Amino acid sequence: MLKFSGEVRNVQAKPNETVEIKLVVGAERLSGQMEELTMLVGKDVSAQLESDQISFKEPIDPQTKEPIVGYLVDEDGKVHEYTQTKLDLKLEELEPEERENILNRSEINEYILQSDGEIQEIEGGSFDGKEILERLTAGEELPELAEEYNVSTTKLSEGLENYRKFVAAKAKAWLEWKSKENEEEEK
Repeated sequence: MLKFSGEVRNVQAKPNETVEIKLVVGAERLSGQMEELTMLVGKDVSAQLESDQISFKEPIDPQTKEPIVGYLVDEDGKVHEYTQTKLDLKLEELEPEERENILNRSEINEYILQSDGEIQEIEGGSFDGKEILERLTAGEELPELAEEYNVSTTKLSEGLENYRKFVAAKAKAWLEWKSKENEEEEK
């Protein structure tokens, strides 16, 4: 099995009811898998593509344009959540707006792996995204984990994707804190 990241450059429907997908991958991202890849030319393969970027929305105050939920990171890198409170109760209450943010999957994964791990409550139970990600990072395969958890590979993959979105706002705060910490260390 080959694993690498690349950029989808083109998708074209062909007249013979097939679709041609052009994927551009830097040689360094193949990390020695070029020979194995060339052996697959002309063979049927299965592929799973997912974006390296995670999009998430955060509610913002329509008057201040600031996030309604904020995050503080302590000196140990632990992220704490707080909410903004209205000081003047005479103001008309406006519906919150949403702001879309995008983070790289690898950055969110970095946050998840260093965090204490949050359990996400989902329909039918809970989801420990950190445990799943740790096991995948250690080399276990998604189909094996899915079988162990008695779910489909697709369902487990979607669960991890939803977990990334669940912690994305905290990951953003942690990444900003980490960047400032690194800048201070360099000084």
